[in-house]
Amino acid sequence: MLAVRRPPHPPRRRSVVHRPRHAAPPRRQAREIPRIPDYAAFAATAEAHSARWETTYEYSSSSPYRARNRVTGHVVAVSDLDLLDHILATYEPPHPVRGYYGQQTRGRIRAYLNSGGL
Repeated sequence: MLAVRRPPHPPRRRSVVHRPRHAAPPRRQAREIPRIPDYAAFAATAEAHSARWETTYEYSSSSPYRARNRVTGHVVAVSDLDLLDHILATYEPPHPVRGYYGQQTRGRIRAYLNSGGL
């Protein structure tokens, strides 16, 4: 007797789950984000002085509260929020027109100033 051999069955394909291209990637464990201590007070201070100062917080610094003057670019860095508030409220930048040191003690200029000009 002759046995009839059938060709083997083609391998079955596994069902593939297709994700749409716009699907979000799988969630990863996010690193812990450091928080600003007493954020509400920090935000209130920053808002109160926002016309003149740009206020930031640097996490890994010994003086984390920083403010930069929007006009002159002067930077203030402190470790206490109350101190920062006090400095920003009372700080007055120096006048842009300043005399030279020792100018009034030199004889020629002093004589010129005392003679009334020319």
